[in-house]
Amino acid sequence: MEKVLVINKRRNIRDISYLQTADGHHLRAGCLVRGGQLSDLTPKDFEVLEGYHFDHVFDFRDKEEIETHPDQKFSSALYHPLSPLHLERPASAEGRKASNEDNLLHMLSDHAEGVGYMERFYRALVLEESSRKAYREFFRVLSEKPCEKAYWHCSQGKDRAGLASFYLEYALGVRFEDCVSDYLYSNVAMSRRIRNLSPLVFLKAPLGKKRKALRIINDVFSVKEAYLRGALAIIDESYGGLEAFLRKELEVDFEALRKSYLVETR
Repeated sequence: MEKVLVINKRRNIRDISYLQTADGHHLRAGCLVRGGQLSDLTPKDFEVLEGYHFDHVFDFRDKEEIETHPDQKFSSALYHPLSPLHLERPASAEGRKASNEDNLLHMLSDHAEGVGYMERFYRALVLEESSRKAYREFFRVLSEKPCEKAYWHCSQGKDRAGLASFYLEYALGVRFEDCVSDYLYSNVAMSRRIRNLSPLVFLKAPLGKKRKALRIINDVFSVKEAYLRGALAIIDESYGGLEAFLRKELEVDFEALRKSYLVETR
């Protein structure tokens, strides 16, 4: 696998054209970009992304996230709010913007575990019809016209957008281990996010729960191969394997995608 094409490390934004397929093709440069939300880009960051002239932006956040952190809009792009799942939120956050600290402290008060939360989240991303509908629409639009440029994101660009990226890379014929590596690369960006959040939550967490708070932050704000493998195990059990799931449940047109987004080795 070649060097990762990072556009913006802070927002976990990267062009996935650095990836190569098992049969030696590359992904078309400048067409497929994954990342985090676009609400807090600096003018310089926005200018860099605007230069891609995206045809589509796919937003995998839920309605509340979109309303409280609206994307900055690219003049060239059609916007697709897909909202695969409604996220769990503390009751105290209703009617106002819930911070990440709010959500993590709520998990502590509910005696929740970060790993368990993420396992439930990934299970829902696979099994909920609203989620499958969102990913189905993502692939329908990508397959509709050849070589259109797309940016897709959730809040951090690691889970909902991360699964979209994994599915897409697999459908394009990228080696399985490279699909996994790209999924895990989000930890490079998230390590900074974890460092910034940790002292804030540690200070607010009740005595006796501070270490658990740090563990929850790490579990929720990082990606783990176990989360991805767990989702794939559910796909194997429920749908007969990843390729069958993509072709039958998400209606992915492998051939159209490969015709649009693969080029001969440079």
